[in-house]
Amino acid sequence: AMDLLAKRRPRWGVLLFTVGCAFGALAVHLYVGELVSMTAQPLGGSRLASFMTMGTVLLRYLVLLVSPLGLSVTHDVVPLQQWTPLALFGWLLFLGLGVSAVFFLMLKKSGRFLSVWIWCFAPLLPVSQFLVPLQNVMTDRYLFLSAMAPALVLGFIAERQGSLAKFAVASVLLVWAGFSSLRGWMFSDSELLFNDALAQTQYSPIPPYQLGMLADGRGDKRNTEKFFRMAINRNQLALAQDLLPHTAARRASNNLARLLVSEGRLGEAVQVLELARQDWPSDSKLAGNLLQVLMRQERRDEAEVLCLLRMKNGFPQSTKIERLCLTLSQSP
Repeated sequence: AMDLLAKRRPRWGVLLFTVGCAFGALAVHLYVGELVSMTAQPLGGSRLASFMTMGTVLLRYLVLLVSPLGLSVTHDVVPLQQWTPLALFGWLLFLGLGVSAVFFLMLKKSGRFLSVWIWCFAPLLPVSQFLVPLQNVMTDRYLFLSAMAPALVLGFIAERQGSLAKFAVASVLLVWAGFSSLRGWMFSDSELLFNDALAQTQYSPIPPYQLGMLADGRGDKRNTEKFFRMAINRNQLALAQDLLPHTAARRASNNLARLLVSEGRLGEAVQVLELARQDWPSDSKLAGNLLQVLMRQERRDEAEVLCLLRMKNGFPQSTKIERLCLTLSQSP
């Protein structure tokens, strides 16, 4: 991209070597990502569904590069199972801009627009989902390098003669600087940040979970319960849209159960944990907490069934579960 801007001949040997290094790093990242569960199942259950869905995400990214109004620490992305006009338009725009930039290079001998196209879209390829499925389908930080594209366009406009072009560029920069200050102010306060994300999302359990943790930290039990329940409900809505269960909802379930137990509401705690186990049947922490609450309620038969299921469901080794099951087997 920089060779095109500088109108110099690319050093193909250097480019091939660096691309090889990038693919080598990618292989390491994929291996480590699988070990720590950063990768996920293909969005919508197939590569084709991922490809279609990312057409709409590309459009949303392009809008965010120009208008920061939709910036958020988390975004809802509902997987598609068939083509929609927006998804088709997103990919046609991507290809159309690329082909136009190549023709401009060939006809006008200028690589400016091709350089902008590369800067805009190349950084998004590793996070495009249909190549490498990731837990985070869409985040603001994925635009870190793509932001160079509108910056270059503004630079090209600023080079033009006349005060009108320079005034337009200065105005855009002033507006963007204002939005940067606003985002910086929001990031200075977790509650502001996640309330903003809560207003901009419908399915993500992350904002209410984080707000629940903040409320829990200051001892506000009413809002703690409210936000944890909201995180769980959002996860159920997401599942209805073919989204995968999010770990934030699992954590919210454990923390809400802890709060309910502290208030003596054991029956409600059991309901919360049993609902969570439908989405995470092999999670040892959920199983251990449920087992503990059942034993406190003296629901021995259900506790014994859970102990018998621990091997069948493939729980990871858990000292807590083994200790509780041993206590249960030794008690009269």
